[in-house]
Amino acid sequence: MNLFCWVSLLSSLCIHLSCGLVLPVESKLQKRLINGREAQLYEHPYQAAVVSNTKDFFLICNGVLISPNQFMTLSFCVVHDTASQLKVILGWDSVNGPANAFQQTLRVTRNKLPNKNEIKDGIAVLTLATNVRLNKNIQIPRVDTWSSYINTSCVTIGLGQTNADDPQMLSTLQTASLYVISKEECISRWPEEAYYLRNPRYICAYDRLGRPGGQNAVCANDEGAPLLCGQQKNVLIGLLLLQPQNCDGDQLSIYLSMHDYKKWL
Repeated sequence: MNLFCWVSLLSSLCIHLSCGLVLPVESKLQKRLINGREAQLYEHPYQAAVVSNTKDFFLICNGVLISPNQFMTLSFCVVHDTASQLKVILGWDSVNGPANAFQQTLRVTRNKLPNKNEIKDGIAVLTLATNVRLNKNIQIPRVDTWSSYINTSCVTIGLGQTNADDPQMLSTLQTASLYVISKEECISRWPEEAYYLRNPRYICAYDRLGRPGGQNAVCANDEGAPLLCGQQKNVLIGLLLLQPQNCDGDQLSIYLSMHDYKKWL
């Protein structure tokens, strides 16, 4: 699996909500991010997601709350949607359990970096119709540059698939540990992708510890999942942009750095 497959995947993502999954009414699934684990209640109050405003609450992408009335995700996740079609779900650990808050979207603002036309390199900020009341299960992460966290363990969170052959979404929020690695290490491991990996906006994350039973990884429908670092895992450095289609823990995951967006946020 190479990055060309990942990049080509982006062009087909989110066309008429095709990147999402319908939240199950009832599920017995106990699967997770690859070799991850179920998140505990209140463990990750920074996780949020955008869903289709339908009776099925179709999951579109993950993301984070960046202010009491603003949610951030990737631009390509909502490129075909209007504000009235979107809701943000906050403060939950199970799609079968009650959410702390469902918020209607008032406005969608898509941002692309100056002189850049690639929608995949942009973020979208959804302005909510009402302010969210922060509590121990709904919090706003601090945003920082990724270079401060090279060679440190961070966590990623999501509800995506666990393997490429199983389209089922998880029933419970999952978390997995990944290491942020330097550009040099990233390129040395995947030299065939050096042209892409040199992009300063891309963060390489990988489970280089090689845990028994396989390595931690992200999988399909984890797009927009936050990469959280720091001792308290409350520092946002990136959103999941590209992941291996085969959900292989031997492959790297690429996150879109928040560095270029700090002032805009």
